[in-house]
Amino acid sequence: MDVEKTIEFLLNNQAKHDERLNQLETVVGTLAGSVGSLAGSVGSLAGSVDKLADNIERLDEAMVTLAESGVQTNRRIDQLGMRVDQLVSAIGAMMQRPSPPPNLG
Repeated sequence: MDVEKTIEFLLNNQAKHDERLNQLETVVGTLAGSVGSLAGSVGSLAGSVDKLADNIERLDEAMVTLAESGVQTNRRIDQLGMRVDQLVSAIGAMMQRPSPPPNLG
């Protein structure tokens, strides 16, 4: 009878191991699906990072262009200021000259 109990014990243990193996296979399947989904998300994120890097590069180029335009604008404003100063000086000089006598002829 000890042999029968041993066999019964071994069969019960085998059934428990089979059940645990099935559970582990289910977990591994779920994990494999999660890893696949995660890989897709990482790929999508990598694409987004690449687009962001391109956008940053274009923004940097635009900022350089804007800065150059600002320098040119400031230079033109300075030139315009100098011309306005010259015009004001010329008008001031004209106003200080005595006016010619009226021609009564």
